[in-house]
Amino acid sequence: MPRKRELTYQKGSGGRVGRWRKKYRGVVYYFPAGSGKTDLTAYEQAMERWSQKKTEIDAQVVKPYEDDYRTAIIEWNAVLNWSTQHGDHSHAQLARRKVKGLQARQCISNPEPLAHGDRLAEMFELPAATRQAIVDAAMNVGNIDFTNLELPTGSLSSITPNQQFPDELMTSWGMQARIWQDRIDSQLLIQSEPQSATVEGTASQTRSASIPQLGKFAPSTEKFLKGEFADSNGWNSRLFKAACDLKAREVKIEKATELLLRGAQPRTAADKQMALETIQSAYVKPRTQSAF
Repeated sequence: MPRKRELTYQKGSGGRVGRWRKKYRGVVYYFPAGSGKTDLTAYEQAMERWSQKKTEIDAQVVKPYEDDYRTAIIEWNAVLNWSTQHGDHSHAQLARRKVKGLQARQCISNPEPLAHGDRLAEMFELPAATRQAIVDAAMNVGNIDFTNLELPTGSLSSITPNQQFPDELMTSWGMQARIWQDRIDSQLLIQSEPQSATVEGTASQTRSASIPQLGKFAPSTEKFLKGEFADSNGWNSRLFKAACDLKAREVKIEKATELLLRGAQPRTAADKQMALETIQSAYVKPRTQSAF
């Protein structure tokens, strides 16, 4: 019994030659049949063209959550690049595991949606189930009414890094989330920029700039640069805000670092390193001048 052909022959009409036909995903495709149904060479050519067409069609089919996986993988690759460049071995190892796992899950035909922890920002927030468990446990303690208790539910992956949060709302987790988001953005910016500018040229321009005088910045920035917040809680968030203000006013990062460290007055080497990372994060993209 002859093998069934994958393409169906459609007879011609009105003196026209017939053609090969294939219906796939609701769309009909036609291919020349040469001299007719018995033209094996034309059929082989039609099959070759159909194979190429099918490959193109399948490549265009978007899997469920394809964009979510792509975004997460891009983020973790940026984390890997930054961590490798700065000797952060623990985050580099974490990023490698995340990329490998996400890519493996992405390749299956029907991948599951992303889970909590698949995005970097979720390192700085509690899972929804954990938040609910805290509320449930709290409601069983005493007679306190927790029914109106509100816990954060938004994802930190939607952070706008240059947004100026009030100092009292800037938690240590929020600061770390913002810093990591800026690190990711800096890596993506580096990858997208042409590599024509030289470091030497940029450095020479920076060296020629003079240190700006106080009295040209926002009041809160002025106070920070004078050291008025050096001994207060939340000095790192105030540092970030002041650094953003200097960036917005086009103060070169070398000069800004000198001014900001003088105002921050870090007590330990760890504090100084954190301050330097905060300043670098503030300078990775355009900022808006602070008015207060």
